[in-house]
Amino acid sequence: MLDKVSVPRALDRPHRLIAALLAADEARREKRARAADPSALDASTFDTPIERRRLRILNCLFLALERAGGKPSLNRDGRDVRVEVGQSSVPIVLERIAASPRTRPCSPTRGQPRGWS
Repeated sequence: MLDKVSVPRALDRPHRLIAALLAADEARREKRARAADPSALDASTFDTPIERRRLRILNCLFLALERAGGKPSLNRDGRDVRVEVGQSSVPIVLERIAASPRTRPCSPTRGQPRGWS
């Protein structure tokens, strides 16, 4: 069982996987600054507020799950996130959702068959 987990305001003590993402991002930022003709591929990935928040959330999850015996992993761009718990690999999806969805498929309107809106 996990204790209470809170998301810190800063990434002062990042998990080793998050630290690796931040280091790679810093290397891309430096490479882009040195380039005469910077490539869009060298743009830093985690500079936006939403991406920084995403990393802070993943960081606290990774630290808590490791304390509980889980083994987190992620790919180079930080999108394919998984935690190995026992012999199971559990995917974690942490993406921004739309502020106001256009349709609500779970709440049918009156007089229409279920699923129609």
